Amino acid sequence: MSLIEVMVAMGIFAVVLMSLGGLMYEIAQSAQKSALATYRAAASQEATSWIRGLEFDSVSGAVGCTSDSTGILEYSRCITVTSPSTNRHTVKIIIQPTGNLITRPDTQVVERTKSIQTSALVVQ
Repeated sequence: MSLIEVMVAMGIFAVVLMSLGGLMYEIAQSAQKSALATYRAAASQEATSWIRGLEFDSVSGAVGCTSDSTGILEYSRCITVTSPSTNRHTVKIIIQPTGNLITRPDTQVVERTKSIQTSALVVQ
């Protein structure tokens, strides 16, 4: 094998490695975006489940903003409650990422209604 053949082979090898380096960068960026979307979905699900688990009369006490984290996602969770009627609450939850993973905020709206108090054993 001559020196020229070795130089050509090394040149081809360098071009292949450079293109693979760019591809690896794109894959890493895609994986980070996917992880961020997963953590945002988990934070939104956690907040809506928490609101749905509260008693109807306690929902209005959840108003305000708090800082929290899910996995590697740090975020601010702001909750507002409007009451269109005495037995209905509309809860708006805004998840705003605040740490290293900055992205657009997610907004969830949860409708809560007061259950009707009935007795299974009605005696007439």
